[in-house]
Amino acid sequence: MQDDPFYDYANKIVEKKGELPIELKRSMVAEIVTSLNDIFNAEIISRLSLEGLDAFNKLLDEGADPNKVTQFIEDSGIDIQNALTVAMAKFNKAYLGKS
Repeated sequence: MQDDPFYDYANKIVEKKGELPIELKRSMVAEIVTSLNDIFNAEIISRLSLEGLDAFNKLLDEGADPNKVTQFIEDSGIDIQNALTVAMAKFNKAYLGKS
């Protein structure tokens, strides 16, 4: 989990809150990571065509490993880095009040 950029980002946000009980910090980090993942996933899905969305759902239903899912997204022509940037901006605006 520590290699996850969402985890690192969430951890930095929580650390800025100062002294909090460790369990509260863990809970806050988990909630932020979940929110970031949800926003990122929604951004990826919004960029798929209807045919691509059907193929993507089929891939997920088959239980494809994360590398295969990433490859599918890249093969679909989605700029993952751009989608990540947009998702992070949406998170910052929604949760932190930043643009």
